[in-house]
Amino acid sequence: MAGPYDLESDSYFADPYETYARMRRDDPAYFDQARGIWFLTRYEDVYAVCRDKRMSVARADLFFAGVSRAMSEKTDVVRHFLTDWLNFVDPPRHTILRKLQTPAFSARKIAALESYIQQVADTVLDALAGAGQFDLIRDFSFPVPAQVIAHMLGVPPEDLGSFKGWTDDVFRMLAWSGDPDENVAVAYDGVASLTAYFRDLIRARRKDPADDLLSALVEADEDGQFLTGDELVAACALLQIAGHETTTHLIGNAVIALLRHPDELARLRENPQLMASAVEEFLRYEGVSASISRLLLEDAELGGQVIPAGQLLFGVPQAANRDPAVFEDPDRFDVGRNDARHLAFAGGPHLCLGAALGRLETRIAVSSLLARFPDLALADDKLVWLKSLAIRGVESLPVTV
Repeated sequence: MAGPYDLESDSYFADPYETYARMRRDDPAYFDQARGIWFLTRYEDVYAVCRDKRMSVARADLFFAGVSRAMSEKTDVVRHFLTDWLNFVDPPRHTILRKLQTPAFSARKIAALESYIQQVADTVLDALAGAGQFDLIRDFSFPVPAQVIAHMLGVPPEDLGSFKGWTDDVFRMLAWSGDPDENVAVAYDGVASLTAYFRDLIRARRKDPADDLLSALVEADEDGQFLTGDELVAACALLQIAGHETTTHLIGNAVIALLRHPDELARLRENPQLMASAVEEFLRYEGVSASISRLLLEDAELGGQVIPAGQLLFGVPQAANRDPAVFEDPDRFDVGRNDARHLAFAGGPHLCLGAALGRLETRIAVSSLLARFPDLALADDKLVWLKSLAIRGVESLPVTV
């Protein structure tokens, strides 16, 4: 191996792409001994991670490596909470769970949300009129998807502030960084709050169904099988967390890419019909998912290495999405590229259930933002990127208008 590589510094998280290029070339299957993780950076290997049946998503236990016995009670609660998430369950149970949840994300249901998403975006932008400067993450790219998923689940808007804190707490367990005991302690508080909240909401929907996503999940039937109480709580929590956290940072990353490439921003302003292809380029060029992790069930050859069973694999979509073997001039940001082969939403049986919703929210949010603020600019180009191996985004995004 040509490594080791810097995979922990602020400079790495700010711009990991040169590191990924060297890893793709020299160490396409790189073992990080400090973390006990194999990083896969070539498109063909990350593609395989998404689809190979020798790889398991039942890996929640691995998040608790290094946690002390003193935290065992809280660890058990957080572990149980995560193991019912759709993205931590293998077939055949995954197949049933996905079938029960998929109808709620049908093309018809997502398309029906377009006018509501536009209304939310316009309302949030109205509140920012005359601000001069604001934090785009806090003031726009968080409230838009957060209000949309809350509306879908039937969560009152006034509860969104609490949800932000709870979901941030849970995400501490998924970041693969920080003190393990502290992560568990913080996540436990978020899990307890989310679980109590959704149990009450589920109880209310069983008694009095409404025309919302939660009622659809409560009533979902697949050959006489229904979601259990724990599975309903897990589904709601995952949708609430993934439904706003990922899209929040996708919108933020998209705006960063546009403002750092003024020629492409001008091109998009002049040709708004390019927005659909631009969204695909946002996903490819600066996507949000920082890793697609799997537990290897059998020995497998990946990236020129024979990796033994039992190892943890991290397919790195940002590296795969800039692989020159697949994408022409991959480090060039091109809003007209229109190449949906990217792996920003993973793929195979675990293709992101909310991919269509994320695309729609991003298209509407970015289009509305650009239309409302023709002089949008970065207030400070020195951005602080999240130190996370789960999600790529910035802590805040100050902009002037």
